[in-house]
Amino acid sequence: MDRVDLLEPVPCDKGSLAERTADGWFIDGEREWLVAGEPARLAAVLDALPTEVAQLWGPVVRLKFRNNVGRVPAGPLGMLHVRTGKWDEGRYDEMLASVVEAAQALPFDASTATGLPYVREADFENELPYHAFIWLAHALLEAPFRPLLGALTSIVADPHRRFVRVEHEVPVELARSIGPGVIDDILAMRWPLQRARAGEGVGGFMPLRVADIRNQNSADTAENRFVKAFLDACVHLVSRIRARIGGLSSEGTKRRVTGKLDAVEVALTPIRRARVWNEVGRMSHVASGSSVMQRDTRYREVLRASGLLRGASRALPLSDAQVVKLLEVKDIALLYELWCWYVVLGIVGDKIGTPSMTTPLRADELKLSLAWGALASWPNGVELAYNPYYTPLAGWHGRSRSVELRPDIVLRIPHGPNAGLHVFDAKFKRVRDSEEAVVADIHKMHAYRDAIPEVRSAWVVFPGSEPRCHLDSPSDKARGVGAFPVLPGGSHTELRRQISEILAGSL
Repeated sequence: MDRVDLLEPVPCDKGSLAERTADGWFIDGEREWLVAGEPARLAAVLDALPTEVAQLWGPVVRLKFRNNVGRVPAGPLGMLHVRTGKWDEGRYDEMLASVVEAAQALPFDASTATGLPYVREADFENELPYHAFIWLAHALLEAPFRPLLGALTSIVADPHRRFVRVEHEVPVELARSIGPGVIDDILAMRWPLQRARAGEGVGGFMPLRVADIRNQNSADTAENRFVKAFLDACVHLVSRIRARIGGLSSEGTKRRVTGKLDAVEVALTPIRRARVWNEVGRMSHVASGSSVMQRDTRYREVLRASGLLRGASRALPLSDAQVVKLLEVKDIALLYELWCWYVVLGIVGDKIGTPSMTTPLRADELKLSLAWGALASWPNGVELAYNPYYTPLAGWHGRSRSVELRPDIVLRIPHGPNAGLHVFDAKFKRVRDSEEAVVADIHKMHAYRDAIPEVRSAWVVFPGSEPRCHLDSPSDKARGVGAFPVLPGGSHTELRRQISEILAGSL
């Protein structure tokens, strides 16, 4: 175990020391760390960190980040920059952006056409839009590849403007020009008349006042109205959650949520209070097709963020506890599992078209549904489930002969030579883990096939380089067990080939 003091790193038995940074420490998340110091300062560290990461261990605090990555504020310790192997915050954000954007592109069906009711957990977070807030905090304050805060700041400093023709009613002697419309207004007796000097006016009369049309530079554009509405939505979201944090039972969680609320509010308040919004009206339509929204990177970023904010809770088919783990603690293993679901979904969609999606569902002994996940379905009856349960009493298109099982991804083929269930289990492997460890995971694939009679094939997907494929027979390429490498930015060639074999005959 490694030991980190609140003041400076101290020698450890093996491995490198923590590296000092300008604002804290750079540490390896695959190792465990001990923090020593005054009891009051240790208590402050515990308050600052999630309980999944920090625990009091006698006179010291033990830090176990496991698969968590990113920047973690740690009170007196400063900012902890955590990475695991070659997987850092940049790779994490790349997968997270891919997941949410892929989900946003899918049509979701809020109804439960399959007859499987959606049951939400009865806890604090489910009573308010916590998914959306956590996503906003991440996108606004943390995500390095999504410069939302920079885009908003730049828009306030230099908003898109246009010239508009504005009518000002002025004394007739101050009018700059007389247009056809003004002549019509005079003849229609819009303004009171007065006697004109000799040779002026119409019939010896002229109006007391006229409409003077001038071109005026204005920030009241459809694009700025959209940005203003987005800011209002963000401020409203923060206020809703702040009004409810008193319901939290954990003081530590309450402090962390309050701290995140404060940080978001500090970032948004000066932008929303900028004077430019005084001349911007209320949005009547979304100008998503305007050239400014499409070509100006600042407005395009706000448009993208607005869509992700609206769909944040449905885009992540997870429980609220999992969302906190995913977006606050940044568990890269959980994100890898979710990302692999969208990879498989994308591959199947490339073959048979865009699916329809249902809301997350749940399973128990009395009703059959999908747990904490999403369900994709196609017109030909093919379905793809995320995290379905299998017990001796119930399961998604099958049951377990023995123990409760929950594969990460299950593809159901309704008919044809490969009819049945095909399992894909995502296994995040850190750099220090040998690819030989995949062998143990393949053993679990055999367990799926043995425990769930409907399973025809079971495959590990992992961030490695060497595929392993064990077919039931050379002539039956759709059935068997094995492992396929799946990495962000990769082509997933072997996985694509296997899914094509599974879908063959069902199209």
